[in-house]
Amino acid sequence: MSRINLPFNELDKRIDKGEVDTLSLHVPLKNWLHHSTYLYNDVFNKIKSKSILVKKQFEKVDKKTGEIYIIDDCYYNSKYTQHLLYNECEYASYTFSYRCITGYLTITLPHIFVRGRSEKTIISELKVAMNEHFNISSECLNTIDDYILLSRIDYKFDYRCHSLEEYYLIKQIINIAPSSIIRAYYHKNILADNDTSYLTVYKSKSNARVELTIYNKDKEQLQKLNENKINNEQYENHKRVIRFEVKFKNAKLNQLKYKNGTDKKIDNYKERFTARKLGSGYLEKVFFTEPFYRVDVARKLVNNSDETSNMKVKLCALLDSINLHGYSYTREHYDVNSAKTHNYSKFNRHIKRLRDLEINPLTFNTTWSNNQNTTYEQLCNFTLWENCLEEETIIC
Repeated sequence: MSRINLPFNELDKRIDKGEVDTLSLHVPLKNWLHHSTYLYNDVFNKIKSKSILVKKQFEKVDKKTGEIYIIDDCYYNSKYTQHLLYNECEYASYTFSYRCITGYLTITLPHIFVRGRSEKTIISELKVAMNEHFNISSECLNTIDDYILLSRIDYKFDYRCHSLEEYYLIKQIINIAPSSIIRAYYHKNILADNDTSYLTVYKSKSNARVELTIYNKDKEQLQKLNENKINNEQYENHKRVIRFEVKFKNAKLNQLKYKNGTDKKIDNYKERFTARKLGSGYLEKVFFTEPFYRVDVARKLVNNSDETSNMKVKLCALLDSINLHGYSYTREHYDVNSAKTHNYSKFNRHIKRLRDLEINPLTFNTTWSNNQNTTYEQLCNFTLWENCLEEETIIC
């Protein structure tokens, strides 16, 4: 076995720890093939010949008149499945979708084509796939590099629960977490909570910028195992895992480019520090950064602190209210005066006091499923990188 002779800090930079789950790329066909009408028609026809046509209609509002009108659009969708030789996965697919109204070809890459790969390798492998799937010549594909732009990137935080009991306690915390974040732009919605799936999302009405998704990866993979879509080894990799996924979409990437000057290149967003900073920024709005305590333990910590007696009473009452009614309800009803004026500043100050004591405002109950007493007094913050699973792979 060959050895990699690199200093530790250089080697660390070359290790992909699996922060990025999937990503999507945009290719504007007309810009890419602007120099030749023949080539554009040839590539477009090859994409059509390998695709299924999907027709859709959209409502659009005229900003000046307010009039609503219908837009017809067409998509040419196809998949290219590759057989992989390593044990993790037997097959994986590139997904292609050409949208006629925009002239963009969108390519979605699964995790297996992203992990351990630099931008150069991702694009190189993509060109091979496009050559094999659409029969586009290598000569033509060699000009595509400068026209490939990132249109979506998903950052994942995988936490492996130590027990079923811990999983139930985590769900309690999710239930009382803020019902909306970032000036109420993103709203929480529990979409599924049953024997086969668990799914909670934070998203805006337009759902065009960022989406925070929380789901039971174990249940999702078990369903795929039962459908023979994955093998036992793949399922075991995600056993007892709950996933927190932050999806940065095209409108958000455009905003970041305008605000920070960050080009929509893969390496700019796949870099570990950027991935962790961007993903954690949204999770912290929901789950904060402190460890989670059982509500009676959190009260005990407050009472053992150096706060005044009066402040201890207020902070304990705040913890009890959030635990019972949820964070957002408590915020809306906290210290409301006779004129029904909200005192958000006092609420925020008291939340800060709790956090300064290293107590998370979100606590879990003394019981879990079927009113069984919990054996847990504290849970680590399951959204912090240091508590999440990693997939160490040398970047090529």
